[in-house]
Amino acid sequence: MGQTALIQAARLGRTAVVERLIERPDHAYPGLADLKWRRTALSWAVGEGHAVSAALLLALPDCNLNCTDVTGRAAVSYVAESGPLQLAQDMLQDPLIDQHLRDNEGRTIFWSAAANGNTALMEDLLSGISKSLFTNGSLFMKDYNMQGPVSAAAMNGHADVIRVMLEFSSVQLAVEMCEHDVDYRSPLKLASIAGHREVVKILIESCPSIDVLAAEGIDRRTALSLAAQHGHIDLVMFLIEASKSLVRSNGDLCKQLCYSRDRQGRTALSWAAEYGHEQVIEYLATANEPGVSETTEVRGRSPLSWAASGGHFRTFEFLLANCSDDAADNDMDGHSPAYWAAENGHVSIASMFNAHVKISPIAQGELNGDDDPGTFVVWAPHQEALRWQQTNTPYKTTLTGRTLLSEATEHGQVAVVRELLDCHRMVIDVNEVDKESQPPVWHAIRGGHKTIVWRLLRSGKLDRKGLEIAKRERPEWLVEEKLVKRLLPSYHPYCIFNVRQSGRFAMTGERA
Repeated sequence: MGQTALIQAARLGRTAVVERLIERPDHAYPGLADLKWRRTALSWAVGEGHAVSAALLLALPDCNLNCTDVTGRAAVSYVAESGPLQLAQDMLQDPLIDQHLRDNEGRTIFWSAAANGNTALMEDLLSGISKSLFTNGSLFMKDYNMQGPVSAAAMNGHADVIRVMLEFSSVQLAVEMCEHDVDYRSPLKLASIAGHREVVKILIESCPSIDVLAAEGIDRRTALSLAAQHGHIDLVMFLIEASKSLVRSNGDLCKQLCYSRDRQGRTALSWAAEYGHEQVIEYLATANEPGVSETTEVRGRSPLSWAASGGHFRTFEFLLANCSDDAADNDMDGHSPAYWAAENGHVSIASMFNAHVKISPIAQGELNGDDDPGTFVVWAPHQEALRWQQTNTPYKTTLTGRTLLSEATEHGQVAVVRELLDCHRMVIDVNEVDKESQPPVWHAIRGGHKTIVWRLLRSGKLDRKGLEIAKRERPEWLVEEKLVKRLLPSYHPYCIFNVRQSGRFAMTGERA
């Protein structure tokens, strides 16, 4: 690492060795830095928490106080994070200290103290002991991500640091409350993402403004939306209660926050449904009007659809029991909640979908703009027992005419296919084609899902077209599973097949 004896002793906290070395300054070289990290002996002693060794090195005239390492931090930057107050005061009162020192990320000494919760040093800087070196403007300088000390403390959950800044500089704190970083995240949003309820409480109580509580960034997301996404139920409850105390002239702020949509058109309940936060969903759904669980995004997806996509069984069950029929409609791409469950392989959601959906026939022209007959899904979650009602026209999952089985076979969801084939509550037509005249076995072959093709063949439900597709597209799969003589002759008694070494089929009499 290219370290001198003094650097190694300071890094390991060998105080006696440090004392012996500094007695001979011609051999100690306290101002030298190592080759790898470019850190001096003082920087290592402070960074490793060896206060006694650091005090001995600080007393030397050539300790190189402003020497920065590869990260741009000097010894005073390390002592600002968690060092003792007396050592920090001695460094800050040194006439050679660089008061505008910033590391490679633009973080000042005050910023490091706020981010690491060094309350004693912050009180010292704000109370005036070192005010001759640091002005109020330089204390609250932001880093290169446009995050100030308030954002740093809020992000890491240091409530005491926020209180100190509020006590000594409430005006500056109010200014930073309305500012944001390069990602358009305010201190309130950063605390909401991390779930620091005490910090959020201090920020809102210090600046009880509607503009702060309902502030939106470039993505138009509020603090409630971020807290709901990350599942912080206590924080969601606090934000809802805080919003109830602030009423706008045009309506209730609580209702406005719950129905607030981001740039994607999603509400706080939609984000909670995607990540399966049951307590957040139950609270948001019961604390507001029932319509909050039925709002859709710009693509037409409801919270029920997001819960199905994520495979959150209990969340899906709760939303299914507390939403109306419109929540199960297809989105703008023609995908229902069943499609998203099949695509991601969630068997429990697919089973619940099969058990809780009933079909009602209507004209397909009203849905797709054509004259072909079709079906539409009618959900009745208020009923205790729902069942499949078979009609003349099978249920279509998407506007392309694909069934739930076709979607599951295309995406290789073996468990969903097995569940559908073994389901006794409904009749599954494994040969039903989509608008491209392709059966489910064709989608399985196109996706390269050999196990699903074998399962469809073993079911004994494939018609002649499906077997011809399997024989034409992937005959080697049949050879591997030894299904040639067992399956194909039963469907094609007039043909006798011989198997080549290459795995291709040839009829009797054909030259190999």
